[in-house]
Amino acid sequence: MSERAGLSDDLRAFLEASKLGVVVHGAQDVVHVSEEASRLLGYPPSALRTVADVGAKLFGEEMGRSALCRAVEHAQTHGVAPAPVSIRVEGGDGQHRHLRVMPPIVLASGLIVQTFQDATELAELEAEHARLEASFQAVLESAADFVVYRLRVVSEDHHAEVDMVSPSLTSVLGAAADAPFERWFEHIHPEDAERVRDANADAARSSRRFSEIMRVWHPDRDEWRWVHAISNPVRDEAGAVTHFAGVIVDVTAQQRSEEERRRLEIELTRKHRLEALGTLAGGVAHEFNNLLMAMQGTVALGLEDAHESERAHGYFQELQELVQGAAVLTRELLGYARRGRYEVRPFEVAALLDDVTRALRRTHPGVSFEVRLGPEPRVVRGDRGQLERVFHNLLMNAADASGGGAIRVEARDREVGPGEEVAAGAYVELAVVDQGRGMDEATRQRVFEPFFTTKPMGGGRGLGLAAAHGIVRGHGGTIVAESALGEGTTMRVLLPRSREKPDRRRRPGAEEAPARSVLIVDDEKVVRTVVRRLLERAGYRVFEADGVDSGVSAYFTHEPDGVVLDLVMPKGGGRAAFERIRARDPEARILLASGYSVDPEVEALIAQGALFLEKPFTPKALREKLSELFQIETTLKSG
Repeated sequence: MSERAGLSDDLRAFLEASKLGVVVHGAQDVVHVSEEASRLLGYPPSALRTVADVGAKLFGEEMGRSALCRAVEHAQTHGVAPAPVSIRVEGGDGQHRHLRVMPPIVLASGLIVQTFQDATELAELEAEHARLEASFQAVLESAADFVVYRLRVVSEDHHAEVDMVSPSLTSVLGAAADAPFERWFEHIHPEDAERVRDANADAARSSRRFSEIMRVWHPDRDEWRWVHAISNPVRDEAGAVTHFAGVIVDVTAQQRSEEERRRLEIELTRKHRLEALGTLAGGVAHEFNNLLMAMQGTVALGLEDAHESERAHGYFQELQELVQGAAVLTRELLGYARRGRYEVRPFEVAALLDDVTRALRRTHPGVSFEVRLGPEPRVVRGDRGQLERVFHNLLMNAADASGGGAIRVEARDREVGPGEEVAAGAYVELAVVDQGRGMDEATRQRVFEPFFTTKPMGGGRGLGLAAAHGIVRGHGGTIVAESALGEGTTMRVLLPRSREKPDRRRRPGAEEAPARSVLIVDDEKVVRTVVRRLLERAGYRVFEADGVDSGVSAYFTHEPDGVVLDLVMPKGGGRAAFERIRARDPEARILLASGYSVDPEVEALIAQGALFLEKPFTPKALREKLSELFQIETTLKSG
């Protein structure tokens, strides 16, 4: 009790006012327990009467008294208090708290003042900080495609040293983990170096954020990699930049995806442009064909009438050659527009190539054409005349490029799966290979564009390969150019393979005597007039109609032996007239005539027994087709 009496009232009041937990004790007995100390320990003052009681509550039963005694002895002996101790206690109220136990204070009276405070929130914050730091470290160590770093500014010009960097520095940039910052971007792509250097200098000068995408050489991967480097200045309270913190992200995959997207976008734009040109070319060719039809017919009539004048006959002969040249141009335009595939039949590729190379051997005696097709017959279904033009163009170009060398044609079967440029299925691949000068990539990219040519002025119109491309695409195939400068060129043509037997039918050689009647149905008056004159001169009786309705009416009024029917007209066109006539007369003989039409439409009509004649046609071609028409006993083919 004498120890307890040694504590003055003023001191008691002072200790109670403190926010610390306070316990005052002598050698054995406790003199004072503040309310805060009682709350923190979870016990009433009556349970804390001795030093052993307090020590047990703070440090546990066994070491409680000795711990307090050692602290007091240390203070008395050395005059210096030991360091504060952080402990976790379970109070008498069942609550767990973190306490910070301060060094004891020895009063002149010999009493000892032991203080402690609630450090629960601080301990929880420290634990959370440790957890976040561990998580952050785990992220740094697991980073594969990005680098996290912090730089410490060591000079006024913002020269910085590495303060922290993730281990992924090596995998992303190929730099050693302990490399100084100056070595990180030692190998920037020459095209990016100046831009990055200027941006970095501007960011350092203005203390602003740095963000640039660049290519860097990765020595371990032996390739250029795309990275996005971002750096933000960190300032102190005075606003001075003390650090730079940032990330470096490997964006190679994204950049390559973006480049592929841009490439596809350019290719799509190019295809749309070519399709628009094809539509325009087809329309122009159709209108031009009608004019050529009239011109060719008139010239043919003029030739027949000018036999008495050699000079006039010569003029008409020249005109006929010009018209025929213009007709070739319209056929190329229609080929590019994927129009004009009419005589669709199965045929052997070998026979087609044999005909084409035989003709070219006569015109190019210095060129060797080697055809390697193998023993197995390969059959495709299409318009043989159109495909002959394709391979004639390809072989002519190869011969011109090789300058008298060898041209090789190879064939193989090929299965195409889903996702290719053509529909999945069985194809015949035909490759035309030359050993000429080849093409650079820019030329190869444009080689199928209409009116693009590398030949000198007057050397070509630039429509041959464009027409070939359109014709092949119109047959459900594709054509690809493979070339490099100095390495020759290979043109690969894919055509759908047919399992049908090849059609070896031959056209009738002799013309049948006319004495028949023909109805001409065409909405162009100039065409009707010329065709009428040609037919009348050949001995036919002729009727005319200027449209679908009038044509159907004229057919059943005059009952002609045959019909020359234009395909492209208002009110449904020639197909509508064909179906209306055939509905009432299944045996009607009908010759379709047009510069172009939609392929499936023409094929459907030909399948029902119609014949086709491409405009502009010569008088001889017209007579031969009519002779063929009148030799055929047509039957309506259903389904």
